[in-house]
Parts: sequence; structure tokens; C-alpha cells
Amino acid sequence: MANYKDLLMVAQKMLMQQLELLIHKEIVINEKTTKNNTVESIYYLSKNGLGLLPILKSMIILDDKNLSCH
Repeated sequence: MANYKDLLMVAQKMLMQQLELLIHKEIVINEKTTKNNTVESIYYLSKNGLGLLPILKSMIILDDKNLSCH
């Protein structure tokens, strides 16, 4: 059985892969800056990513109406 640290590493790797895919597909933009010898990344939606907001809003509304956990 995997321990907590192993599961956390797998989850972090999966999230990084998904983020890299969004960057590659030009949905998310990664703006890197250097502060105090440390590279910081700021992520934001591109024009393509912003175009997906109506779909995301519809999915949230659908979830609220049909998948509530009461």
C-alpha cells in the first residue's frame, strides 16, 4: 500500500502534467519572474482560456442543480 508521501508525489506529478498540457494548448500562460534569485511563475488564462469560461460556468450550474450532496 502506498504511503501518503507517495500519493502526494503522484498527485503533484499529475497536476504538473495537466498544467503543461494547458500551456502547450495555449489555454494557460506561464509568466516567469525572478525575485531574490528565485524563479516565480504566474499563471493566467490566455484569450483561448477565457473563451472557455462560459462552458465552465455552465458546468458549475449543472453541478449545482444536479449533483448536490445533501
